[in-house]
Amino acid sequence: MKWLDGAELAGYMQEEQAVEVRRLKGAWAERGEKGKVPKLLILQDHANAISEIYVKKKQTYAAEIGVEAEYKVVAPEELAAEIKRANEDDAIHGMIVQLPILTDYAVLDTIEPEKDVDGLNESGEIFQSATAEAINFLLAGYDVELAGKKIAIIGYGRLVGKPLSEMWRKMGYDITVFRSKDAERLPEVLPEFDVVVSGTGVAGLVKSEMLKKGAVVVDAGTATDKNGVSGDFADDVLERDDLTLTKKSGGVGPVTVATLFAHLLQAARRQG
Repeated sequence: MKWLDGAELAGYMQEEQAVEVRRLKGAWAERGEKGKVPKLLILQDHANAISEIYVKKKQTYAAEIGVEAEYKVVAPEELAAEIKRANEDDAIHGMIVQLPILTDYAVLDTIEPEKDVDGLNESGEIFQSATAEAINFLLAGYDVELAGKKIAIIGYGRLVGKPLSEMWRKMGYDITVFRSKDAERLPEVLPEFDVVVSGTGVAGLVKSEMLKKGAVVVDAGTATDKNGVSGDFADDVLERDDLTLTKKSGGVGPVTVATLFAHLLQAARRQG
């Protein structure tokens, strides 16, 4: 078993970002803006216990690198207006809408591209999806070569499948996307693939017998079942010793958070 340890990679990114934040604050202080801090606004249109776990991780990360992360829960009918206010607030350098939401997902496209640090605006004008970038960073960080490999992406959601498939196709990789309607075909076709990324949020969807020997396996799903929060891969996948595999805890998630804050610092520099 070769682990893809996202927590380790995110730790390196976090150390570099903390240094960058100190430099940025120093530059702002020199021009008379002492006390100015890069700021992230996290919005959500309903309280959600699972989402709050991930929000707290972002807030902890922000505190550790020296930036501000404000979390606001608003009513669904107020989300669009809250995004508009944040777009116009110069003290806010980046914002994300913590998913899932009750509002139409088209509201994400109203985030100004220069503040869309999660990369979920369909324009993709400045930032790419933080999750898609994180998966790419994680594989590159562990020297996983994708050129010439058959790659399966399970799910075509806005967070993982859609942006990742678009990114990798532009890079020239051999991608096949499977959607929810293809679930019954997976046991038959998935063993053909060298690399499997799943981001459906269906607990235990991918089982050991669906994966070829020596496959690279990335679990980017977040599901809830009787055991709490889990991923798309069944427990028997973790028992294989021939796979290159993301950890059950500390895989894609930590790198996604680190990538989000990398985008925030880029946004803060761009906005001055």
